[in-house]
Amino acid sequence: LSVLRWHHWFATWPRIALATGILAASFILLFNAHGVQRLESRRMGREVALQLDQAVPKGATLHVFRPYMLSMLLYVKTPIQYVLEPKEIGSDVRYLLVRKTKAQGLMNDPLLLPREPRILATLQGPRVEPCVLLELRSGLH
Repeated sequence: LSVLRWHHWFATWPRIALATGILAASFILLFNAHGVQRLESRRMGREVALQLDQAVPKGATLHVFRPYMLSMLLYVKTPIQYVLEPKEIGSDVRYLLVRKTKAQGLMNDPLLLPREPRILATLQGPRVEPCVLLELRSGLH
């Protein structure tokens, strides 16, 4: 109770309350400006990953061609293996995820033409780079 007798404490207390209020308001504004967008982009990444999981049969492995910066892969539950060059696509590869910009070139690649690649799904969303899921006929290489 001796603290109540300190008159200077009452003089600084409104300043502390005002500073706390300003900090809280700043945090809320920053979160609305940036945090909501990030949460929305994560949600879109999860939705695309769910579409991908539904397109690939259970027990199959998803191979991803040059996966640089595909953040949606963080949310995919299907087992993933990465492929960096067309020559690394083995005869056991059945499902191949490719950026849409690279899909046509890869589908016309002489190594993959005998495997008759076909598009199973096109995956895209806001803030998610469009990708194509290819199905390859197995047994040939």
